[in-house]
Amino acid sequence: MLKSLFVLMSSGFVEGYDVGIISFANLYVQDRYFLSLGSLGAAFGALMSGPIVDKWGRRPILIFADFMYLLGGICMSFYHLEFGMLYVGRLCIGVAIGVTSMNVPIYISEIVPNEVRGRFVAWYTLLVIAGFLTANVVSLLLKDRFIILLWIGEICVIV
Repeated sequence: MLKSLFVLMSSGFVEGYDVGIISFANLYVQDRYFLSLGSLGAAFGALMSGPIVDKWGRRPILIFADFMYLLGGICMSFYHLEFGMLYVGRLCIGVAIGVTSMNVPIYISEIVPNEVRGRFVAWYTLLVIAGFLTANVVSLLLKDRFIILLWIGEICVIV
């Protein structure tokens, strides 16, 4: 159970980190559709995860979300080869954010004892905020190294 909780909590950190990095990336990508694709993907991810969770359970949909985080980060890392990859990656990460924000708190509340349920969901939320903070600090330190910022998020997903 502790390993599952660690994975679930780290997904909160990754969710916050990705949202924070994208808000920093918006300074360099001066396109109004860039941020909108993330919101569109998040809405789609949240809506489509309900029926899938009912059919196959929470674990497969969270594995799918991790795959989407990886795919989105890889696509955005190759934006210098094809600028459209930035949009594809943003859409993938948006789907992953929608899936995790919809399912991880529920999954945490299902696997922990009743006495500590609220505490663990609060820790998940705190880790989302810690991801925001980390993304902003790293963005300020690395400034123009956009690819490095993206790969730090990918390392968090892999771990």
